Amino acid sequence: MERWLITFLLGAILSLFLPIVPALFHVFLSLIIFCAFVCLKNVRFFSGFFLGVAWILWHAVQYSGQWQDNDLDKATFSSTAHLVQGEIVSIPNQKLDTYRFNFKTHNIDKVKLNRPMLVRIRWDDVPITLAQGQQWQIKLKAKPANGLANPGGFNYQTWLRQKNILATGYVVASDENLLLTDTLTIRQQWLNTFKHLIPQEPLSALILALGFGERSQISPAQWQVLKATGTQHLIAISGLHLGLVASFSFMSFIALLRRLPLHLINHTRTGRGLNKCNARMLAILFSCLITLLYAYLAGFSVPTVRAIVMLLLYWGLRILGAKITPTLGVLLALFFIVTLEPFNLFNVSFWLSFYALIVIFFIFWRFSSWLDSPLKVGKFIKTLLVLQLGLSVLMLPIVAFFSQQISLVSFLANVFAVPLMSVTSIPLSLLAVFSAPFSAHVSTFFIELTMLSLSLLWRWLSYLSEQSWALMNISFVQMSAIFLLVFIVIISCLIKIRLTGICTIVSLIVATSLYLFNRSAPERWQVSVLDVGQGLAVAVEKNHRMLLYDTGASFPSGFNMADAAIIPYMRYQGINQLEHVIISHSDTDHAGGFPVLAQQITLKHIIANDAEMSADALCQQGQQFIWQGLQIKMLWPKLDDKNVDNFSRQKNDQSCVIQISDGHHSVLLSGDISSRVEKRLLKEQAIASSVLIVPHHGSKSSSSIAFLRSVAPDVAVFSSGYLNRWQMPTQTVLQRYQSLSIPHYNTSESGMIRLRFAGPNMDVESYREDIWPYWFAN
Repeated sequence: MERWLITFLLGAILSLFLPIVPALFHVFLSLIIFCAFVCLKNVRFFSGFFLGVAWILWHAVQYSGQWQDNDLDKATFSSTAHLVQGEIVSIPNQKLDTYRFNFKTHNIDKVKLNRPMLVRIRWDDVPITLAQGQQWQIKLKAKPANGLANPGGFNYQTWLRQKNILATGYVVASDENLLLTDTLTIRQQWLNTFKHLIPQEPLSALILALGFGERSQISPAQWQVLKATGTQHLIAISGLHLGLVASFSFMSFIALLRRLPLHLINHTRTGRGLNKCNARMLAILFSCLITLLYAYLAGFSVPTVRAIVMLLLYWGLRILGAKITPTLGVLLALFFIVTLEPFNLFNVSFWLSFYALIVIFFIFWRFSSWLDSPLKVGKFIKTLLVLQLGLSVLMLPIVAFFSQQISLVSFLANVFAVPLMSVTSIPLSLLAVFSAPFSAHVSTFFIELTMLSLSLLWRWLSYLSEQSWALMNISFVQMSAIFLLVFIVIISCLIKIRLTGICTIVSLIVATSLYLFNRSAPERWQVSVLDVGQGLAVAVEKNHRMLLYDTGASFPSGFNMADAAIIPYMRYQGINQLEHVIISHSDTDHAGGFPVLAQQITLKHIIANDAEMSADALCQQGQQFIWQGLQIKMLWPKLDDKNVDNFSRQKNDQSCVIQISDGHHSVLLSGDISSRVEKRLLKEQAIASSVLIVPHHGSKSSSSIAFLRSVAPDVAVFSSGYLNRWQMPTQTVLQRYQSLSIPHYNTSESGMIRLRFAGPNMDVESYREDIWPYWFAN
C-alpha cells in the first residue's frame, strides 16, 4: 500500500515539470498504462505513478479547456467589455472605495456558459456594499489569468490557477451594472454580525483572521512583524485551529452526555435508542459537524480543507479500529488531498505544512527517549523546546526556497507564541465566533479576552521584529548552502557523527559557498529586462553589483513594481544595494517604483532629470562614465537644446538614452523616445548595438526602419504588459523587426529576459522558457 501511494504521489509531482499541458490523448494513454500495470502483479505497485500523472494532467486540461468549452477566444476576449451575470463567491476584500472578489460567471453577453467561469474582479467606486452571495449583472473588462514572471517574485499566475481562477478584470462604470439578488451566504451574515462586535483596533484584524480566515484587514506593518518573527502560520486557519475545535467539541459532547439524567428516560423509546447508541460515535459525529461548520466559516481555504481531510481520516481509522504506521497515515492524507484538490501541489502552504508534519514525526522518533521526564511540566518544556528548535532549523530550506528570507528570531517567537495562542488566543477567538449569533454579550466578553492575550503576545513579537538582524534575505547560493547544512544535520541525527566531524563538514560547506558566491569571471556581466507589465525596469549586473535603469510602475492602490519585482529579484541575486539608478523620464510606468525603492534600498548614485528625485547627476548627451569596466554613454537628451522642434515639450522625447558596452557587445536602452528623436540620434551618435531595448514598448510612434537599420541589433527586447490596452507592441512595429530579420522577445509572453555576456559570447534566456518552464506557472 505504501509503495503504491508513493508512486502515485511521485507521478503527480513529476507531472508538474512538463513545460506545457499535453493533449488529452496523452492523459488517456497514461490511464491505459495504469490499467495495464494493474493487471501485471509484479509491477502493480508502480501503476500508481501513471494514475498520478493522469489525474493531475486531466485537471490541467480541464482548466485550460474552459475557454473552448464556452466558445470563447482568449486572444479577443480582452478587446471589449462584456455584460456578465454571476455570483460573488468570496468575501469581498475592501480597501477604501475599492473591492476585490471572486465572481462565478454564468452568462456572458446574455449567453449562458456551458461551464461557469471563475473571475477575479476589481470594482472601484461601488454604489453599495458588496457581499458574498449577491448576484450581479456587471459590465466587465477582463483578460485571461496572467502574472509577472521574475525570479524571486510572487507568481500570481500560479496562485490564480491554484484557485481555479480563469481570468482577471475590472468593472466598467455603466448603467447596466445591476444587483439581481441580495441574498447573503450564512458565512457573510455571520461575519457581518461578528464585525459589529469587535472594537476598531489594529489587533482586531488578527481576530478576524483567527475566526474567519479573513486576513485582508491585516496591515502591511502587521504582516512585517509576522514575517520577521516567522509566525504567519499562527493566523492562518489550519490543523492547529481545527484540531482545537474538534477536540473541544468532542470532549464537550462527552461531558454533556455524562451529566444528562438519562436514567429518567431509560424505559422510553428515546432512552432505549440512546442506550443502543455508542456515546463516542455520537461525540465523533458531533465533532465532525462542528469542525465542518468552522471550516465553512473559514471559507474552505486550502489549509482548512487539508486539515479536514486529515481529521476525517483520523476519525475514520478510529471508528474502524485500524492501526496504521505514521508513514502510511501521512501518505493516505496526501493521497486524499491531492485527489480532492490536485492543484494543491503548487501551493506553498501545502508543502510547508506537510514538511512540518514530517519534521515533527522525525523529532519524536529520534528524541523520544530524551524527552522522557518524571515530571509532566519538565516533559512539556523539553518537548516544546526540542520541537520548536527542530522546526526552526529543519524548516529553513523550504522557507528560504519559497520566500528568499529566513527569520533568525523564529525560535524565540514561536516558543512563546505557539503555546500561548494554543491555550488562550485561538480558543477564545473561536468561542467568540461561535457565540456571536446567540449572545452579543458573551461574544464581546470572549473578544475582550482574546484582545488581551493578543496584545501581550504582540508586544513580544514587535520587540523581536524590531531587531536589525531579525530577518535575513537569502540569495540562491545561500539557499543551496542551507539545503546542504540541513541535510548534514539530518544525517547526523540518523547516524552517529562526532561534533568535530559535523563542524568540519559545516565549515567546508560554508567555505565552498562563499567561494562560489564570490567567484565571477571579470568579463562576465548580464542584463535582465524584468517583467514589470506595461513599463520598464532593466537590471545590469556584474561582480554581484547592480545598476538599474527605470523602476517600473506604481498604482493608486499601493501596488508597485519595486515591491513586486525589483526588490524580490535583488534578494534572489543576493544584492542589497544599487550602485546606480538611472531614470529615463518621470512617467509613472518608468519611475513609479522609485519612491518605494529609495525607501527600502540603499541607492548610491541617482541619475535623473527630474528635480524631485534628488539626483546626483543629470542625464545629458555627451556624458559618460566607467562602471566595473563597462562604458556607459549618455546619448540623449540634449539639455542645452533650446526646445528645438519642441523636443523638450514631450516627456517621452526627453528620455535618457544610454548605451552600455564592454568592448565586444553593447546594449542600447532607449526609454520612450519617438521616431523624431531616433532621427536626431542617427545624425549625432553612433548607435549600433548588439541588443536593443525597444523604444516606447513597441509603440507605432517609434522603431523607425532607418533607426533599426542603424542600430542593427542581434536581439531586440520589448517590455510590455500582457494584452495591454494600447496593444503594444503594435503589429506594424512587429512587422518592421520581422522584415529586418531581427530576433525579438517580449516580456509579456516570455517573462523576464536575461542576456549574458562573456567576451565575444552572448546568451539569451527567458523566465518562462528557460528558468521556470513549467505549465502551472505559465
